Amino acid sequence: MNIFTKIKGVITKFHNDNRGAIGFITIVSFIPLTLMLFYLVNSSKAIHEHTRTQDAADMVALAHASEAARSLNTLSMNQVSMTQAFASGVTGGSLIPIILAHEILVALAIAMSLKEGNSICKPYKSIPIVGTILYGACMVPTLITVERFTENGIRAAAIFFTHDPHNALKVASNSVNALNAKNKALLDRFPEAASIAAKQVAQSAEVTTIYFDENCKDPDAAATCNSASDKERLGMNLPVEKNVFAGYPRFCAGLFFGTGGADLGSLGLGGVNLSLGASLFNGSFVKRGFPTLKGPMSYGGDSETPNLRDFVSKETRIGDILKDYWRLVDNKSLYDGVLGGPLIALSAAAAALAAADALGLPTGELQDEVDDLLDQVLDAVGPILRAKSPGQAGAINYPYEQTEDRNVYKDLVNVRTANMCIGDPVGSFTDAIGMSSVSSIASVVTGALPKVDVYHPMDEGVVPSIQPGLSDYSDSYKPLAFVYRKSNKRWSPSVFKDTTKGFYTYSEALVYNPDEIGLYSQNWQARLIPAEKMASKLSGIVTRMNSKAPSDFKNGLTEDLNAVKNEATWGEVVAK
Repeated sequence: MNIFTKIKGVITKFHNDNRGAIGFITIVSFIPLTLMLFYLVNSSKAIHEHTRTQDAADMVALAHASEAARSLNTLSMNQVSMTQAFASGVTGGSLIPIILAHEILVALAIAMSLKEGNSICKPYKSIPIVGTILYGACMVPTLITVERFTENGIRAAAIFFTHDPHNALKVASNSVNALNAKNKALLDRFPEAASIAAKQVAQSAEVTTIYFDENCKDPDAAATCNSASDKERLGMNLPVEKNVFAGYPRFCAGLFFGTGGADLGSLGLGGVNLSLGASLFNGSFVKRGFPTLKGPMSYGGDSETPNLRDFVSKETRIGDILKDYWRLVDNKSLYDGVLGGPLIALSAAAAALAAADALGLPTGELQDEVDDLLDQVLDAVGPILRAKSPGQAGAINYPYEQTEDRNVYKDLVNVRTANMCIGDPVGSFTDAIGMSSVSSIASVVTGALPKVDVYHPMDEGVVPSIQPGLSDYSDSYKPLAFVYRKSNKRWSPSVFKDTTKGFYTYSEALVYNPDEIGLYSQNWQARLIPAEKMASKLSGIVTRMNSKAPSDFKNGLTEDLNAVKNEATWGEVVAK
């Protein structure tokens, strides 16, 4: 028998003699191992649940910021469209009051011309036999003047049929109203929409309760702040202000100068043209085909006349009509016209050209030549007899000389545009004092378009912030989300008591735009950032949570936060 056999025998004898004691020791040794296993599992579950809670907080904050970015991009796109609608409406709609006022002036000029001509020629009627003939000969220059005024009025009235400015105004007004309503709906519903998006994320992560700091900070900014039943969970307001004064100069700048961009030319490499163009702004109008730094008011016509106001004046010929009227009123064509018979031929030629022009035939230059010749004859003959212009006879003329370059139509467009650029103060004042009817009358001159509501980025001045950094955005752009998740069920709860009331944490996001903080840039984005508000503004956050947050946060998180005495020191730890 070798040594190993002896050892095996001893062990077997010991086991047989002490079987009960060994079993007891084995069982007892499993208890700490089991407890250690339960401890490790429970700790792992707690860490896992806390990680899931933090992930949920990040997703909730990012969902809110993403909803804000989508809303701001939609607002910006709508405001680009609104400037184009306004430009077409103000240029087309301005024709209506000008033409109506012009027709009144033409009618008065005709009446005064006939009255003056009759006054001059009436003495001829008393001459026997040839009195009527002499009276008719005397009235020839007057009738020529009346015919020319009539032709002028017909040309102006024809614009209603050839270009239909009323429909242009109607379409533009409907577009402005629709875009205004859409933007208002975005602003009114945003806290609720952001809350819905956050809740969907929370449900997928099995988060019980969410809360946004400074939710519905301004109840008047969003309709859902005052109407939603679940106010505790509503999101923050969209970071824009409606119709602040600083917004309208930007709107006006967009009308004339578009939304920026920089044309740096191109570089040819191997037969391939590489564009060197850069965008200091987002360049929304550039992307819509406008040249760099050109908006719909300064570039909405054709290649020959790019300025939209000038293009409409030329295309409708309203400028030429107004110039012609000025010349007629100022011309010395009412006099004792016994020798006026030879003017009939020129008058007939002018009438024939006017008819051809009405049919769309190219007669503009010839028409001007005949008119100039007629004016020269009348001016030459007038002083021989008793020269008198329609203006001297009492006809009303415009306050300054009408030309193609400057006329009352272009000035009315300028007045209406300037009025909107400063926010329609006349309409705002009369509406505020309950005199909207006065505003409607005043709008004939100042607007005749619905008020353009401008949604201006929060806390920004008149000049947009170009290529801003992350530190350039105020707290309005930074949603701070808190989430609560119930504690998990622990193994062996009789031994490992549940010492936590659940898991709660927070996350902060940012809505930002790398191009500009402006009305028109459609490049708003969302991202997570360190929770800097918790580091610098903890006391205010806790105060708001105590009054507004759901009870799940009041029973745990707020007590812990209140216990933090040194905000700056604590923030260095938790805000990263």
